[in-house]
Amino acid sequence: MAAALAGRLLALPRWFRLLGPVTVMVVLWYSSSQPPSGQVGATWEAVVHNAMHVVAFGVLALTWWFALGDPARLRRPGGMRTATLVAIACSLAYGLVDELHQATVPGRVPSWGDVLSDVAGAGLFATAASHLCATGPSPRRHLLAWALAAAAGVTLATWVL
Repeated sequence: MAAALAGRLLALPRWFRLLGPVTVMVVLWYSSSQPPSGQVGATWEAVVHNAMHVVAFGVLALTWWFALGDPARLRRPGGMRTATLVAIACSLAYGLVDELHQATVPGRVPSWGDVLSDVAGAGLFATAASHLCATGPSPRRHLLAWALAAAAGVTLATWVL
């Protein structure tokens, strides 16, 4: 079912598929341009806020994955590996730009924990998409590694950096 949906999305013209990551990046830019509310919330609120980096950059990676994917390679084992790696790299690059941008917003501070959460979310989502749509070996090791990196990033962003 996932492969069928992915195939339909990958059949759309590439210029149209590129609207996905552009839209997500605009939303993220706007969000990171907002000064913080000034209210210090509970620890669980900080954890949820930092975990949203995993989700937001996971969605960004998915949109890159679909924008850059090749429908002819979808069902081959490892066929979408290049799209997966490029989606993760593009998401990481944007995460770095986003943290630099936050350094210019009053009340915001850049965080290496956020960058780790960003790339881990991108890796988790793009790897899951690639393996859901292709045949081949189970991605458990890769998904576990990305999930652990995401947990480490959220932990660092919440309590350390």
